[in-house]
Amino acid sequence: MARQSQIKSNLKNRSILAASLIATAASMFVVSSAEATRRYDPMSLKPGSESIAASGGTVNIANIYSEVILPGNPLPGTGPIIDIDGLEFGAFSGDNTLDFSASETDPAGSIGISFSVSEASNGTPGGAVATEKALITSGHASDVFDTRLSGNIYSALGGTPATGSAPIKFLDESAYNFLPGDDNDGFERSQFKASAIVRVLPIYFAKEGSGQTGNQILLTPVGVVTPGLFANGTALGLAATDIIDGLSVWDLGTPGTLDVNTDLVVFSLRIGSPSLPSATTGGANLYVSDFDGTFLLWASAANIGLLATDEIDALDVFAIPEPTALALIAFAAIPMLRRRRA
Repeated sequence: MARQSQIKSNLKNRSILAASLIATAASMFVVSSAEATRRYDPMSLKPGSESIAASGGTVNIANIYSEVILPGNPLPGTGPIIDIDGLEFGAFSGDNTLDFSASETDPAGSIGISFSVSEASNGTPGGAVATEKALITSGHASDVFDTRLSGNIYSALGGTPATGSAPIKFLDESAYNFLPGDDNDGFERSQFKASAIVRVLPIYFAKEGSGQTGNQILLTPVGVVTPGLFANGTALGLAATDIIDGLSVWDLGTPGTLDVNTDLVVFSLRIGSPSLPSATTGGANLYVSDFDGTFLLWASAANIGLLATDEIDALDVFAIPEPTALALIAFAAIPMLRRRRA
């Protein structure tokens, strides 16, 4: 009798593990707005955003804000919640945090991007950005869009730009208690803090103000509040008056130290930057560099559902699990289910 009970217990445990593996595979494969219920997705705002005026100045362009529609967090309607105060990483009052990044992972794998566009952007006709712009109650510049790109970061460095699929809407401004008239300026899928106080990831960022010109990448390591220079504009091949708008960094060499030809960056530039094709185009192109003093086109505006005259204000690049890896996880569960049936 005891042996039968043990066998039943083992079979039950295998079934639970099998179900868990299959659920893991499924959850890794699905990328949708439902992901907002379990991520913090920190965000910063652009000057002139509606929430800044509406808050009387308590919402500002230096801070980074968190989603609020999360279990245990305040309910919608309580206002934006600060995730990282600008003073915690070196963005002072009046500074404009242009965009920020954790150290990204897997540049050789399949890549997706999340992005926000400027208020003046239109998106391709019939696309997700154009659809949101046509809605009176939803501001397209305060939303986040997702798309998947072909190839990987190294493909672009080898001279093969990526192609993309039509973007979808990923997050609405209401997830942050932002307002439709807001304009997102920075976005990152990583969770920088393990609690409301402790930051566990370094912040790579670009900013305007306090002597910074906007063409440099700063780094504030874990445990400090004063940033240092990670890479100057020359390392990226940028002109002195170029302004970084979107930013994703891969610190693949010695952490916190720029390693030329090893570390990577994907970025966009503000419309009007002299390194763009013209004074009115190129702000929605994505560029890649390994900090060797040059940059290459990674994805054109047309390949991510945008117009040449559009502008990307916020950017995050993220690795997408390969179908093979997902299949292996699910495949590992099959023998367990077979044993149970036997």
